[in-house]
Amino acid sequence: MASMMQLLRSVSMSILAIASVAAPTHAAPSAKAQATPEARLEHSITFLSEANSSPTPIDTSDDVVFLKVTVNGHDAWAMLDNACGHTVIDLTYAKSIGLTVGPIVGKLDLGAASLDERLVKGTSIVVPGQVTFNGSVVAIDMQPFSRLVGRPVQAIIGGDYLDRMAVLIQNSRKQMILAKSGDITPRVKVATLPLIDGNQVFAKINGQAVSLKVDMGYNGTIRLSDGAWARVVPTGTSAKEGKTASLDGVARTGRSVSNASLVLGQVSVSPISVSVGEKLPGTTDGLLGMTFLSKADFILDVDQKKLFLIPIEAPAVPSASAR
Repeated sequence: MASMMQLLRSVSMSILAIASVAAPTHAAPSAKAQATPEARLEHSITFLSEANSSPTPIDTSDDVVFLKVTVNGHDAWAMLDNACGHTVIDLTYAKSIGLTVGPIVGKLDLGAASLDERLVKGTSIVVPGQVTFNGSVVAIDMQPFSRLVGRPVQAIIGGDYLDRMAVLIQNSRKQMILAKSGDITPRVKVATLPLIDGNQVFAKINGQAVSLKVDMGYNGTIRLSDGAWARVVPTGTSAKEGKTASLDGVARTGRSVSNASLVLGQVSVSPISVSVGEKLPGTTDGLLGMTFLSKADFILDVDQKKLFLIPIEAPAVPSASAR
């Protein structure tokens, strides 16, 4: 991923007229997946007490959220992807730490491709200083993706856990706080965006209405479906070719323009990069990725149907109440 992240950052963003950010001129690789295995995945979440909790360090250098976790007591690098329907573990890694890998239970939809899913029961994923996730996950072959992005990715923490809590990403401090839904509230004036149809936000790009899925697993700015691209980008507009990638480890050609305009609630951005590439899973108009979200601190609380964008320049930070 790092080799594909040589991006020109040239876009300004206004959040309530007090924040400025930059964004790239094209989207970079995406780890995107969504499916429901035939077997039911059972989960439980155990939060540490407030007295014993502490923020978890994160690595966002590639415009996605990487963090160190333990899986059944073994160290692993994980990635956050709230738009991935369920939590995923690498097949080779699962076998290497002695987990029992079951038969194929479904297909993981990557849009342009799919991967076999195998059920793995009895997993315990510990996010340091935060929570323990217990239950079942699915195993897929993530080795090609790890090779493509240039770093090991042994697990992806998906929406099955992340959609059940409040997720605070403090890009300003390179740390993350997880809490029960509704337990993290901003103490400063912020842009509050309502979530629709799960984890989507309503937006206008070049004056055209679109719904964008908030996607921490996508390290671009905005990626549109073919249909939304046709509505949003005027015919004949010159587009730049680039590459995107997904969990199957294949880089595919995409196109982007860097002179679009975005209105997102109280947020306006012009110009901004918008891309189109491999087929998106599901029926969403597009993805709102971490290159956009990384320019502010943010709270994603799907159960409360809210996304808060917090200007990094603000002196105060959100607080988490007792969990």
